[in-house]
Amino acid sequence: MHHKTDAFDKFEEISALVKRSHLSFSDPKRDYEVNDSKSRRNEADVAREAWITKSRNLLSEIQDGLVVYKKGHKFSMPNFADEAEMLEWAGVSFGEEDSFKLQKSMKRLAQLSGANGVRFAGKIFGTQKDYWIVTGSLSTAEEF
Repeated sequence: MHHKTDAFDKFEEISALVKRSHLSFSDPKRDYEVNDSKSRRNEADVAREAWITKSRNLLSEIQDGLVVYKKGHKFSMPNFADEAEMLEWAGVSFGEEDSFKLQKSMKRLAQLSGANGVRFAGKIFGTQKDYWIVTGSLSTAEEF
């Protein structure tokens, strides 16, 4: 900005000075690595990282060293985004985040159980936890 006529020369000069300084930079992965303050991490940061790890497992094809998705397994599942939109018109909304996580969970359930199809049936509000109800059908009968 200040050296419009010789900007390239000034850039090369700065580059040569940086190269002579023998500085080594590492790309930090977390903010506390930059600030060197692991002790400053509060409970909210720990809870956030736990939630991210838990949510990431819904997208993972490998869990505990085992491949959980079977290649070639076909099943039917309605587009939950469309169903969530219809429910929202009726005044029932789970929010975008929960709807996305529910859709991924339903897909994972169909893969793990070998179900031919799954469908969202409802939500039960409990005193300790809330329960999401998904119905499905298996090609073979299970013995209990």
